Amino acid sequence: MKAKYVARKERKGRIVWVVNPPQTWKETIRATYMQFDNVIDAQEYSRELQRDFEEYERRQNFVPLTDQRTVDGLIARYKGTTDYKKLADNSKRAYIAMLDQASGWYIGGSKTRFGDMMARTVSADHADQLYQEICEAVSPHRGEFVVKVLRKVWFNAFRAGRVAGNPFSKMGLSGLPPRAIKWTEEQVRQFIDTADAMNRSSVGTLALLCFDLCQRPGDMIKLTRQNLIGDVMVFVQEKTGTPMEVPVSPRLLQRLDMSPEATDDEFIIYEATNRPYQDRWGYNKVVRKVLARAGLPKELQIRDLRRSGATLLGESGCTYDELRAVTGHKSAQVLQTYVKTTQTLAGNAMRKRFNQ
Repeated sequence: MKAKYVARKERKGRIVWVVNPPQTWKETIRATYMQFDNVIDAQEYSRELQRDFEEYERRQNFVPLTDQRTVDGLIARYKGTTDYKKLADNSKRAYIAMLDQASGWYIGGSKTRFGDMMARTVSADHADQLYQEICEAVSPHRGEFVVKVLRKVWFNAFRAGRVAGNPFSKMGLSGLPPRAIKWTEEQVRQFIDTADAMNRSSVGTLALLCFDLCQRPGDMIKLTRQNLIGDVMVFVQEKTGTPMEVPVSPRLLQRLDMSPEATDDEFIIYEATNRPYQDRWGYNKVVRKVLARAGLPKELQIRDLRRSGATLLGESGCTYDELRAVTGHKSAQVLQTYVKTTQTLAGNAMRKRFNQ
């Protein structure tokens, strides 16, 4: 390690070696100006300060002051804020994925990464072009998500006085409609049968958990046998912190009983290596393989099962209060984005009215 901030000085007719650390070191690790009679001691002191500062950076996720003015600097600062830290783990992973993609983007074929740009130079034109390019290269949903997260990063930086404005606000995006893709009962059965045939029964169980309990897969992969009390699945939704007690359907209970013997603290859903899935990237790879083998539409996603199950509950005549008790939604207004008005719902309403 090369010694830094070491200088040779002449004091009162003799040569001394001084170490004058930068203000950043003085403020963070309480480094002080020191004078030595020989260069070896001065260099060792300098290296000791460098090691202390590097450890401080590692622990605090600190970004050097020279980098804090870049887009990557704003992103790093945002990750240290309360707004980011209070996000659920799954949301954090999703945010990081969006920010990593944006940071590594070369807008308009530029030779400079977006993350290396000085934040103050990012204009509304840059924001528009980044959005359009990601929409075209990846998907409109990804473009919307990236803009949403960057808007939060710039808003945080604006409040801290690090930028003068927010190029990602008021972009005139109408917002994409919520996903409306739903699984049918037959598609779910076909998926589970195919997963079993591929020796991927755990993913088949995950599909049935999401479909019958109307829950997010991120919550279902964390369930252990201890969460199943009698015929009720008891857990807390990670995204909302809502405690849930959802009765298990007879077919799901039968499938859980048929699963390999496991102790109470072992996970219900696991990889082929018998390790629990850590995030959606792991199980989604398997889901895509099962969909392809089953000949099912590739547009189907495991997350759509929650909406699909909730829609069937609504079509069976459940009230919004009953639906919320199963899905965990806080309000009927939010639930409406999952359960759309359908012809079946309308038919149920008319039959109830006219006693058909």
